[in-house]
Amino acid sequence: MLQSMRSYSRSAVAVLMFLFLILTFGAWGIGDIFRNRTPDPVVADVAGTEIHAAVLRQRFNQQLEQLQRTTGTTIPLNQAIALNFHRRILEGEIQQLMRDRLSKDYGLVISDDFVRRALSQDPNFRGLGGTFDPSMYARVLQGAGMSEQTYVADLKRNAGVDELFGSMTGGIVAPSDYAELLYRYRQEKRVADTAVVSFASIKNVRMPSDEELKTYYEANKSKFVLPEYRKLNFIYVKADDVLGEIAVTPDKLREEYEIRLNEFTTPETRDIDQVVLDSEDKANALADAVQKGKAFDAAAKEVLGRDNAVIKLGVLKKTDLPAGLADPAFDLKPGVVSRPIRTALGWHVLLVNKIEAKTVKPFDAVKAELEQAIKKQQAPDRLLSLSADLEKQLNRGASLEDAAARLGVKVQTIDAVDASGAAPSGTPAAGLPDAKKFLPLAFSQRKGEESGIEEIANGDFFVLRVADVTPSRTPELAETKNKAVAAWQQDETVKLATKKAEEIVTKLNSGTTFAAVVRADNLEVKTAGAVTRTTNDPSANLPPELVNKLFTLKPGAAASGAMPNGVAIAVLKDVTPADPAKDKPGVDKLTAELQQAMRGEVLTAFDNILRRRYTIKVDEAVLAQTFPVETR
Repeated sequence: MLQSMRSYSRSAVAVLMFLFLILTFGAWGIGDIFRNRTPDPVVADVAGTEIHAAVLRQRFNQQLEQLQRTTGTTIPLNQAIALNFHRRILEGEIQQLMRDRLSKDYGLVISDDFVRRALSQDPNFRGLGGTFDPSMYARVLQGAGMSEQTYVADLKRNAGVDELFGSMTGGIVAPSDYAELLYRYRQEKRVADTAVVSFASIKNVRMPSDEELKTYYEANKSKFVLPEYRKLNFIYVKADDVLGEIAVTPDKLREEYEIRLNEFTTPETRDIDQVVLDSEDKANALADAVQKGKAFDAAAKEVLGRDNAVIKLGVLKKTDLPAGLADPAFDLKPGVVSRPIRTALGWHVLLVNKIEAKTVKPFDAVKAELEQAIKKQQAPDRLLSLSADLEKQLNRGASLEDAAARLGVKVQTIDAVDASGAAPSGTPAAGLPDAKKFLPLAFSQRKGEESGIEEIANGDFFVLRVADVTPSRTPELAETKNKAVAAWQQDETVKLATKKAEEIVTKLNSGTTFAAVVRADNLEVKTAGAVTRTTNDPSANLPPELVNKLFTLKPGAAASGAMPNGVAIAVLKDVTPADPAKDKPGVDKLTAELQQAMRGEVLTAFDNILRRRYTIKVDEAVLAQTFPVETR
């Protein structure tokens, strides 16, 4: 719609219409026009409080975007609607309004002082000093897509509801014996010997007949559903795209070189040996001996009476040495021993073995590097300017293509991409901008809509248009026969492995030993490990189905269960009961969980009572119009 409005705004008819409207505003004023605008339709009414379509859609978009960020998964708009995500949002709004109405009926009012205290104490709004930071507050709300008015209203409403319902559930306490009973149930441990009939061990699976394949396909069509694909036109401008437009003057290059001179300078280094002595006399004796021609290590041994007295400091910069040693060490010539130097550690005698002189990369050698670095520093400003120019062009009604041409950028096209970023071939779609931000936006827009300009990292930005939508569909068998055959064979492999595992379990439960079965059937043996009903041992890697079965067995009995790479078999070896007396923190944690669950049950029951107390009306037609499912 936005694109069609922009296109229409450039026509001669549009110009005449705008002139007519200007004259109308002058003659009659604009009040009647705004007073007679189409009202925002009402989706639901909760005891006289209306939930409007625009507000519900905003809540839907905010929570869908938050869900996508949290899970890292792109959820197409149609899929979210098909999963009744919009109804869950509506139910949440209805629940909140019912509780809000009840708190008002009981006269609970939240003061502005309470709001100020709540904001000042919220860690999300604190700056570097640890106190409330208005700019941080504004950024957090902007990131959440909320206005201050909406946030404060929600804060007051939630506080009032929490006050009322907190008093209702505050006295609910979980019985200690119930917590201990549940602890015993959850923490009981069982150990088993395990083995796996792997799917890879099932060889030469036959091909299905035409009739078998047809029957299988009809029963499993959902496995072959093709995802929704979207054709996207977009402008994607990166920092690298604008580097060529940025000119760097010679003076700026020279200035940058001087600023960064230390980066291009390799300081002088010296390979230094030292001996530390406990008196000046010994230090002088050592220095004199070396000056008379004796080797440093031999002189040190003679003075100190021991081997290995020389400490090899290695290759050092001047800054690597303590202040008292740095200047004397870097004043010495190679092969010349120092006179004794006193520090807190004793008397030092130094010998410089080798000197590597300081080197500086000349300006011409780093000129290209400097130029590239300066361009990258200035690129975000250029991107910001370009983004603002593009936004102006689009707001004036220019098409994506016209705006791109005027600014010297190009419109890119992806012919088909699904919500995961894959092309119809199954390979990743080429040329996608930052998929974490680009794809969720692309799949929340409707066909023909253009997004706003979205900034990514380092100032890179994009704007996109959904050019076409290919709805999800189920293909005919002929269209996906190879995949159907492969899926049938895979399922057949699972059946054969499951049958073999069941036969082995029957042998084990009839008295055959685990070791004998492993040898006879050449099974893949897994390390046995202790498991509980709620936690698995990673080394055993038993599937949940088999873990549940273990807790129904007696020692020596066997069972099987499917896992990703085969069918696991387990023979129960040992049972270790849980002792709540030895794990007070664990019992306390479980008690808190039970208490929270019980309070939740009470609130759910109370919400059901509120539904009978307050009149709730939902307009299904308006709900469907607010969240339509796109079709091709």
